Amino acid sequence: MSCPLHATDLVPCAPGPAWGLGGCLGLDAASSPGPDYGITLLDDGLNLLETLERSDIDWRDLPQTFWHLLVLVAVVVILSLLWNWRLQRQIHQRRAAQCQLSDQLAFQFSLLNGQPTPLYVRDLQGRLSSCNRAYEQFFASSLEEMRGTTPRQQGMCLALADALESRLQEVLQSRQSRFFDSCTEENGRQRHLYQWQVPFYSARGKLLGVLGGWIDISDRKELETRLRDAQRQALDASAAKSRFLATMSHELRTPLNALVGLLELESHARPGSENLRIARQSADAMIDLVGDILDLDRIESGRMQLAPRPVDLAALLRESLELFAARAREKGLALELDCPLPAHRLYRVDPLRLRQVLHNLLANAVKFSGQGTVSLAGRLRDTGPTSSLLTLSVRDDGIGIPRGMLARVFEPYRQADAEVAQLHGGSGLGLHICRELVQLMGGRINLESEPGRGCNVTLEMNLEWRPAPSALHRDAPASARTDTQPLHVLVVDDLSINALVLEQQLASLGHRARVLTDGACALAAWAEDDFDLLITDCNMPGMDGYALARAVRRLEDESGRAPRRIIGYSASALADEAERCREAGMDELLVKPVTLERLAAALARRGPVAAPVPATAFDLGHLERLDASLVGRLLAELERNLEDELQRLATPLASNRPDLIAQCAHRLSGLACTIDAPGLMRACDALRQAGIDAPRLARCQAALVAELQRILHEARSRRPT
Repeated sequence: MSCPLHATDLVPCAPGPAWGLGGCLGLDAASSPGPDYGITLLDDGLNLLETLERSDIDWRDLPQTFWHLLVLVAVVVILSLLWNWRLQRQIHQRRAAQCQLSDQLAFQFSLLNGQPTPLYVRDLQGRLSSCNRAYEQFFASSLEEMRGTTPRQQGMCLALADALESRLQEVLQSRQSRFFDSCTEENGRQRHLYQWQVPFYSARGKLLGVLGGWIDISDRKELETRLRDAQRQALDASAAKSRFLATMSHELRTPLNALVGLLELESHARPGSENLRIARQSADAMIDLVGDILDLDRIESGRMQLAPRPVDLAALLRESLELFAARAREKGLALELDCPLPAHRLYRVDPLRLRQVLHNLLANAVKFSGQGTVSLAGRLRDTGPTSSLLTLSVRDDGIGIPRGMLARVFEPYRQADAEVAQLHGGSGLGLHICRELVQLMGGRINLESEPGRGCNVTLEMNLEWRPAPSALHRDAPASARTDTQPLHVLVVDDLSINALVLEQQLASLGHRARVLTDGACALAAWAEDDFDLLITDCNMPGMDGYALARAVRRLEDESGRAPRRIIGYSASALADEAERCREAGMDELLVKPVTLERLAAALARRGPVAAPVPATAFDLGHLERLDASLVGRLLAELERNLEDELQRLATPLASNRPDLIAQCAHRLSGLACTIDAPGLMRACDALRQAGIDAPRLARCQAALVAELQRILHEARSRRPT
C-alpha cells in the first residue's frame, strides 16, 4: 500500500541567496557552491525521483516547482557538456599554437644560424644582445661570452670597432638604415666587409636597438683588383703593340724610301730589266703585307675612321680595274668591266677604303686565276630620292674554294688551302680586312665559290648621291693640273740618302731641288731665296718639320710674301700624322716611300694624302747595278754620314740621358735598314736595351763604333775610283 506524499513532506524553497535547485532540496547557501555542485544536484534529483516512485504519488498532483526543477537540471547538464567541449577545444588549439610557435622558432633559429654571413643584435647602448653562429665563428667566441659587450670590449680591431660604433650611433639618431664598407685584419690578411645596420622596434613602435651584419667581399675585391690589373696589362699590351707597329712602320719606311725611289728611277732608265721587275714586284708584296697589318691594327683598336666625300663611282671602278691590266696581260687573263651606272651623279663614299676593298678582291682574282676572265660588275638600285643600293661583284675563273672552307677565308691570317698559300703567298689578311671595311661602311660582303669554277665576291652598301656638276666645271681643273710648270723646290731631310733620292725624283719630273739636312739652315735658305715649294721631313733633330713649317708661315705673315705650298715628308703611319701636319701649317703629307706618280700628284695638287706603304731592306751589293755616277754620290753620302756618326760617338753617351740614347739608336737603325747591315742593327738594338746601365752602355757604344768603322771601311772599298 502506497503512502501518499503530503505537501508538508517537501521542504519549501526558501527565498534568498540559496534560491534554486539546492534550496528546493534543502541545501543551504553554504553547501551549494563548489566544483561538484552540478553532480550533487543531479544525484539529489535522482534520489527524489526514486522516493516519489516508491511512494505511489499521483504525478498530476505534483506542484509546478518540481517541473521547474527538472528543466533546470537538464539545462545544467547541457551547459556542463558544452563548457567541457569548449575547454577541450581551447586546450587543443593552444597545444597546436604552441607546436606551431615551436616550429617557427626552430625555423628562425635554423635560418639565422644557417646564414653564412654574421648577424647580430645590439641594444640602445651598443651592447650585444644576440647573434648567429657565423658571428660566433668569425670572432671564435660564444654568445654567452660576448653578450652585453660593446664592439671595443669584444676585442675587435680598432678600425672595425670604430666603424661599427660610429655607424651605430648614426642609425640610432637618424633611425635610418646604413650601408658601408670597412676593412679589418684576420690572421694577417686584410678583409673587406660590406656592412649594414637597420633599426628595429617593438610591437608598440618603440626603438629597441639595431640589427646588423656584414658580407665578406674580400674575394670579390681581390678579383676586381686582378681584373683591373689584367685590363691595365691588356691596354698596355695594346698600346705597346700600336707603338711597336708605328715604330716599325717608321723604321721600315725610312730605308724603303731610298729603295723604292731608286728602283723606280732605274726602272725608267732600263724599262726591260727583269731583275728590276722582280724587285718592284717584291716591293709591291711588302707594301700589301705591311699595309694590311697596319690597317688591321687600326680596325681592331677602333681608330679606323672613314672620310666619305662625293666620288665619281664609274671612274673609280674603271681606274681600279685598269691597275691590274698589266698583271692580267702577263697571265693571259681578260678583264671585263660591266658597270652601267647612272651618269651625272656623285656618290658619297670613302674612295680610299672602297678602292682598297676592290684592290684586294681584284688582286685575289688575278692571283688565283690561271686562265679565263676577271670581271668587275656594278649595279645601282635607287632606294630613295637621293639614295641608292650599290651592288659590286668581282668574279673570276680561278681555282675556286671548297664549300667547307668558305667561312674560314674571312678569318685573319687564315687561308683556304695551305698548299695554295705556299704557292701563291699572301698573309691571309686581305678578305678579313675587306669584310671589316665593308661593315665599317655599313655594307655586307658575301663569297660564293666551287672548286675549279672560280669565285664570285659580292658586296652591297647604301650610298647617298647628289647631281654632279657640269662637264665644263669638272674638266677645267683637270687640264689645269696637267700643265705643271718646273718648280724650284727646297728639300729638307736629316738623312742625306733619302734627300738625294728625292732630289733625283724631282729632277726626273723636271723640277729643280736644293737639298738641306738641317731645319734651321732650311729656314734661313727659305728667307733668302724664292722657292716654289718646301718638302720637309717631319721628324728631324733640332728644328723638326713641324717647327719649320710654323716658322715659314710666320715668316710669310711678317714679310707679306705669298704663301707657298709645304709638303710634309714622314715615315710615320700614325692616323693623326696628317692632322699634325695641317695644324703645323703644311698643305699635304707624303708618307715614305713615295713613288714618282704620287710625288707628281702631290706637286700638281691632285690625289688624296698619300696612303701608308711598307718597306724592305737595301743591300749594298745592289749599288753596282745602278749608274756609276749615282753609285758614287750615294757612297759618298754614306761615307760622310758614317764619319759624322763616328764623330758624335767619340764622346761617351750619358747614361742619364735615355732620350739621346734612343735618338742615336733610332737614327742608326734607319741607316742600318737602308744599307742592309744586320751587324749594325744588332748593335743598335743592344744600345737600346742597355738603357741607364752605364757599364753595359759603354760596352755597347764601343761595339757600335767598331761596327760603324767596319761599314765605313767597306763603303770606301766599294766606292768607284
